[in-house]
Amino acid sequence: MKRRSAGAKRENDLTKAIRFTAFFGVLFALAFAVLQYTPLAKGLGFAAAVSSQSVLSLAGVQTQIAMLENGNYALEGKDFIAELNEACAALVEIAVLFAIVFASFEKSVRERAKGFVAGAALLLVLNPIRIAASVIFIDPLVHDILFRITLIITIIGFYAFWHYGPLARRKSFWLGMHRKIRLK
Repeated sequence: MKRRSAGAKRENDLTKAIRFTAFFGVLFALAFAVLQYTPLAKGLGFAAAVSSQSVLSLAGVQTQIAMLENGNYALEGKDFIAELNEACAALVEIAVLFAIVFASFEKSVRERAKGFVAGAALLLVLNPIRIAASVIFIDPLVHDILFRITLIITIIGFYAFWHYGPLARRKSFWLGMHRKIRLK
């Protein structure tokens, strides 16, 4: 059995990092273009409006959904109008998630697809909560800084859990967990 030298391992790691970064960039550009320039953008925008309206309603804030002249949705409340633009639809975050998960060559395509679906579901559940928090706590810090950071942290945390966490090493969790559960 041959052992690789430390220099060969570093070169191999560098090659993997370059390949991951290049593939990430290409996948991000493609995913963002598809999300931005297809009906998916409007669909995700509408989903963000409806789901955010529901979260606001749970918090006791009544709103109506309106369509603005620029094509964006807005939530109209008693004392405010909150425009929901592309950032509110989480287009960038979904594209980043798609790119980072599918650039992970160590996983099978099937595992990457499952990871993307699970991560996208998590983003789509958290997105209306962050929008509602921005509307309720209308504050430049909350909106401008924490708005993006919350989903970026979610993506990084999800990716770490999916790629490196204990479930990542247990195929039985992802594939066939139902076979391990026996009812007597």
